Amino acid sequence: MKRIISMLACAALVVCSCQKDPKPALSFETGNYVMGADEALTVKVVTTQAPASDLTVEFTATGSAVKGTDYEFSAESFTIKAGETTGEITVTPLNNLGTNLTINLALTLPVGYEAGNFTSALVALGTKEKASYSFAKKDSKLVD
Repeated sequence: MKRIISMLACAALVVCSCQKDPKPALSFETGNYVMGADEALTVKVVTTQAPASDLTVEFTATGSAVKGTDYEFSAESFTIKAGETTGEITVTPLNNLGTNLTINLALTLPVGYEAGNFTSALVALGTKEKASYSFAKKDSKLVD
């Protein structure tokens, strides 16, 4: 009986030592965001395991909206502080007068992290209202 228990304990030790620790996953909080025409938007990244030291997460931005013309970011990368599981940046609308403007965000996974549910996200920009003014004088004549 002791021999069987010893063999089971050894087998369990071998199985446990062979299993790798799972990598933490990294993802956007959601895959779709909608930014109001005049309201800033907070975009978040989340991880399944808090890092031991501050983690910088790079991303790329493409799409029909033009950075510096239609929008701007509060930072060029996300920072997840040590012991936390969320990092965020703010996207601020500028002169987004075009229609159907979008920003496609894609995460660059840091070493030691695997892809979570949303490694890319689509941001739809609201269109600012265009104001049109006319200063032409209109004449009216009263007929007797």
